[in-house]
Formats: sequence, structure tokens, C-alpha cells
Amino acid sequence: MITTSNQPPTPAPSNLDTQRARYATLRDELKLKAHLLGMEAKDAFAEIEKAAEHLLQKIEHATPDAFGKLIERMEGLVKRG
Repeated sequence: MITTSNQPPTPAPSNLDTQRARYATLRDELKLKAHLLGMEAKDAFAEIEKAAEHLLQKIEHATPDAFGKLIERMEGLVKRG
């Protein structure tokens, strides 16, 4: 049995509608990636901080030259961003 609807057919999405939907999808993907990168950066920093503290304990009684080398390496990490 064939039935007909009294409602007009739904129009096909316009190019603008398609672009808006794609924009929203990409925006959400970027927000998620930024969040995940933030988490990775926090984890990486925690590892670096732990290693630096370990090294600091080892060189507390070492020469100032060894401590200076640690500082230089840390400055290099800061400059890399």
C-alpha cells in the first residue's frame, strides 16, 4: 500500500549548510586534539621534572660546572618550546 504525505519533501542541504556542518566537525576535532596535546604536555613535563629532580639530588654535592650543565640543558628545553 502506497501512502502519500501532505508535507513537502525536505530540501537537500545547501552548500552553506554542508560547510557549517563540516566547520563544526573540524572545530570539535581540533578542540579534542588540543585537549589531548595538553594532557601529553603535562605528562611530558612531569617526566622531565622528575628526571631533573633526580639529577639535582645527584649533583647537589658535585661541582658547580655539573650544575651549570644541567641548567644549560633545561634552558635548551625551554627554548625549544
